[in-house]
Amino acid sequence: MATPSLVAQPAPTRMPEPVIVGASIAGGHDGAAELIVQVRFENGVVRDVAMENDTGLALMSVCGVHSIEELAGQPWQRFLEAVGQVPAKSS
Repeated sequence: MATPSLVAQPAPTRMPEPVIVGASIAGGHDGAAELIVQVRFENGVVRDVAMENDTGLALMSVCGVHSIEELAGQPWQRFLEAVGQVPAKSS
């Protein structure tokens, strides 16, 4: 009976953190505009995250962008900074 060879397998590549991959504007349940961002998490799953207008504007400000199209590629960490859950990183 042959012994199985022990060959090192490369570790699967994982994203270091969740990343915003897209954004759009939608009407909220109260009729006010909401920012919907698509976030790709470390495991590859993409989920929509809805946020009120003020939070969306805060996110854009923290990211230093002027249009929602520019949010793609921004780390999800920026959202946490926008809502005051983590301290902003100094550049």
